[in-house]
Amino acid sequence: MTIVAIAQALGHPVGFRQSRMLSVYESSMENVPETSPGKFWEFTLSVYKGGEFSSACIWLQDQYGVDVNCLLLCLYAGVHGHALDDEVFARIENHVSAWRASVVRPLRAVRLWLRSQTAYSKEPLESLRRGILAEEIASEGHQQRLMESQLGPLNGGPSPAVAARNLMRYLSLSAVSCSKEGLDKLAILLSAALEEVDLNQAKALLLGDSARSNANC
Repeated sequence: MTIVAIAQALGHPVGFRQSRMLSVYESSMENVPETSPGKFWEFTLSVYKGGEFSSACIWLQDQYGVDVNCLLLCLYAGVHGHALDDEVFARIENHVSAWRASVVRPLRAVRLWLRSQTAYSKEPLESLRRGILAEEIASEGHQQRLMESQLGPLNGGPSPAVAARNLMRYLSLSAVSCSKEGLDKLAILLSAALEEVDLNQAKALLLGDSARSNANC
């Protein structure tokens, strides 16, 4: 179930009742063309195979303020041997920034606020929070479709080096100075997206001359 998988990937435990609610929501969206999953969305589901990948994404988001969808896009493009240059990153940012600022982040802020509340009855708040979570996930999926629309044809084969360069270039453009722990988290993402690359190889690629010139790690 894709909505449930994404909820878990975002770091939210999904129990039986939540799973049923999210599945109902997903079913209700199946016949809506605008929300049909794209290849980028399918890729996202394929790499979220365990908690380690999800935890690495959330750590990078919390520590550096980066957009997890942008990290995923770097990997997705790299899996297709597609290098993302400054012009492409700028075009994508221009296309999605208003949606992210006006829809995705406000929904996330409301959900997190509800989760932190202790002054109100728990059950009504939890039911509302689950509904907002479903909408947040849908908004993330739409952001991915907006991003994918700016890439153009992806006809190449997997390139770990290109994926590494994409990640490092994105961090550089985001003015991120990456710590050793940050590098470890990036290596987890890279090795999960390109299964032929182990963690040590991923770190070497991220620190390679071509990638290192794009970010401070």
